[in-house]
Amino acid sequence: MSLFGFFSKKEKKRDDGTIYNPDKILFEDEHGNTISNADLEDATGEYDLENRSHWELPDDAIIFQQQGLKLLQEENYDNAITKYEEAHRLAPDWPQPPFDLAVAHLLQDDIENAYRYFLLADTLEP
Repeated sequence: MSLFGFFSKKEKKRDDGTIYNPDKILFEDEHGNTISNADLEDATGEYDLENRSHWELPDDAIIFQQQGLKLLQEENYDNAITKYEEAHRLAPDWPQPPFDLAVAHLLQDDIENAYRYFLLADTLEP
């Protein structure tokens, strides 16, 4: 933070009062693809689970994934993580559960697990 408590040009204030830098890189893979705070600012957590053309997905994996999304939107992170883990167990080649696990861990400030799951998602779908 800059002198006298003023924000630097790069710092922003969240609704909860916390200050963050939107340009901070949270994840970068070996190809140079990055995810920053700014990339996540407008994230809704919504995506099309029907767009799964090159994965053979068990129906239960999709159900667990949808349940995890609902729980994540309700800020019930621990239970969302449990649902995403189950979806990943049932569909280990599908990158969506590891990506959502990374987001859920990131929202809990668990950077180590967030990074681990971002790497896994990136490996499954670079």
